[in-house]
Amino acid sequence: MAIRKEEIIPSDKNILRNEFDADNGSSSASQYEMVLQSNSIDAWSHLIRGEGKKFKNADEFRKVLKNYAIATMRSFVYKKNDQQKVFVVCNISGCEWKIYASKYKADETFEIKKCCLQHVCEEANLRSRGHPKADSVWVANIVKDKLRGEPSYRPSAIVRDIHREYYVELKYHTTWMDKEIAMHQLYAIAVVEIENDANWEWFCLKLRGVLTMQNCVVFSQFTFFSDRHSGLVKAIPNIFAGSHHAYCLRHLVDNFRTRKYPLHNKKYWKSIFHKAAYAETESEFIVHITSIIQSIPLAEEFIKNSEHENWANCLFSGKRLGIINNNQAECWNSWVKPARYLPIVSIIDTIRLQIMNMMNKRRESSLLMVGILSPKPESILLQNYTKSRNLKVDRSTSLLFEVQDGDKSCAVDQGNWSCSCRIWKINGIPCNHACAAIESKGLSIYDFCDSCYKVESYRRVYVAVVNPIPTFDFNADLPHSNGNIIRPSDVRSQPGCRRTQRFPSQVKKRVTKCARCHKPRNNRRKCKEAI
Repeated sequence: MAIRKEEIIPSDKNILRNEFDADNGSSSASQYEMVLQSNSIDAWSHLIRGEGKKFKNADEFRKVLKNYAIATMRSFVYKKNDQQKVFVVCNISGCEWKIYASKYKADETFEIKKCCLQHVCEEANLRSRGHPKADSVWVANIVKDKLRGEPSYRPSAIVRDIHREYYVELKYHTTWMDKEIAMHQLYAIAVVEIENDANWEWFCLKLRGVLTMQNCVVFSQFTFFSDRHSGLVKAIPNIFAGSHHAYCLRHLVDNFRTRKYPLHNKKYWKSIFHKAAYAETESEFIVHITSIIQSIPLAEEFIKNSEHENWANCLFSGKRLGIINNNQAECWNSWVKPARYLPIVSIIDTIRLQIMNMMNKRRESSLLMVGILSPKPESILLQNYTKSRNLKVDRSTSLLFEVQDGDKSCAVDQGNWSCSCRIWKINGIPCNHACAAIESKGLSIYDFCDSCYKVESYRRVYVAVVNPIPTFDFNADLPHSNGNIIRPSDVRSQPGCRRTQRFPSQVKKRVTKCARCHKPRNNRRKCKEAI
């Protein structure tokens, strides 16, 4: 590659304009390939230098022609265009600019045979801010690399970036379709042939990653956290018999707050509702609920119909383990948010990779845990044990105890793992009263913690291995035959742009803005602002 120092032109991006000498064949193939794949407009303007330049095939030559035309702000038309010959001329009649290239039979490459790169037309450059060669294929090739790492790359950002880097203005609706083409090229669905049931079973195991589930933890009963949607309330008891349905406190409080009650101090009554939900005894729960009903009589019907046993700690019969909201669902939605812009097959594969990395990370972190419990439950248990050191314990039987805590006493049932303060039952970790009773018998308090908090259970959860699914030699391993063909489902897209925004929460109220002054909680008809 020959670089003439007097012809080096600095640009805003500090990219050197390289000149390839095609006549003497001194250009480096690797360096030329690097410039060919570059999306720099400076590099594009020097890709065609004269006769004798060779390309891999006709498709590569057409791609170079298009990039060259955009970089030089010119356009051309095809006189001959096939896999053997390509002949292009300037789009302005009478101009002598032309390029003729054909297939070189010796090494099956595509070579420029004749060319005249001097324009004599009056139109020095295109007068439009767009470019006729900036079609969907060109845009798809430009944004493909960025979409591979950032699937949420929006069409509006594509329009802005292409105008800034290539001085070409695009329309939003065409750019949206161009992005769809690029996504299809990146995440196309393969067609696989399956011969018989044995091969089908092998194929399913290949796609599943042969997940080893023999050591996973299995629970006999589950607790589901959700809002009070009528469909969920009816479906969970029927489909998951014996399970417990816990209502999310955040949704419940928001529904209470958005009711048409004369709430003069919403934050205060919201805190009272929280105290009622976190109440550990039924008497404490009744005190908080009664104060709300006496102050807000219109809220009595809502509270009575809210099914206390599904959200109050003191009345819930299942295991909540201290969880009061379904925030874990929001955490999951935020975790997989980048993948939701992909097609369905790529969504599944992206989530699979996220789960594989997450399980490996937590599997390795669990090997560094040296205690019996995981770090957070260990700290809670240590606090309860410290508080139990000054408590007096009286024994009724070998399993029943009465623990004196200041001016009150609590009954501890070691056999049922319960205390009258209900903290042990709610959190699954012995409270300070239980710690005092257990220590009085010389037993270990770790043996009375719920098994889900133990490091051993934590390791069993992440012992399963999500095996990698390579695609480099995937087709070579598949059985080749003329059997059944698995094809993508025939799903036709609805007209218009695809929805990418999530549906708003039912508990959130949309804030309207005035179209005249653009201020919230106002409208054009009642607007009195001076413009």
